[in-house]
Order: sequence, then structure tokens, then C-alpha cells
Amino acid sequence: MSTQSVPPERDDKTGRYTPSWSDEDFLEALRELDGVAGTTDVADLVDCSRKTAYHWLNDLADKGEVERREIGGSLTWILDSD
Repeated sequence: MSTQSVPPERDDKTGRYTPSWSDEDFLEALRELDGVAGTTDVADLVDCSRKTAYHWLNDLADKGEVERREIGGSLTWILDSD
């Protein structure tokens, strides 16, 4: 039941891929989910794969914008209230 990811755009000059999403897309998804959600819930709202959502949310946690907690054996993402 995995969502297909939209292929990223490729920069003609550098050949690098650019992401199809932004930090704000993932933060907004968490806001819509009342600030607490699992990776799959966020992925469904953003319309990306669970793996993409996990990596993006993990980066946001490293930046201090969301908190990650293991609750009942599941990883849960919590929007930073600051």
C-alpha cells in the first residue's frame, strides 16, 4: 500500500536531482495531523513514499523542528511547539 513518489526534477546544468517537496510540506502535514503522527500518516498527506517521509522527518528532527519518539514500538513525529 505504498504511495508512488513523483520523480525529482533534474537540474540541466549540474545533473543533480532537486526534491519535489519542501520542509514546509512535511511540517504542514504534521500540523494537519494535530502535531503528532506516524511516518505513514505524513507520507499519505504529502503524497510520497514512507521512506521519503522518514528521511525528510528525520532531517527535520536533526534540525530541531520536530521531535521523534518511540511510542509503543512505533516511531512517532511530534511538531515542535516553540
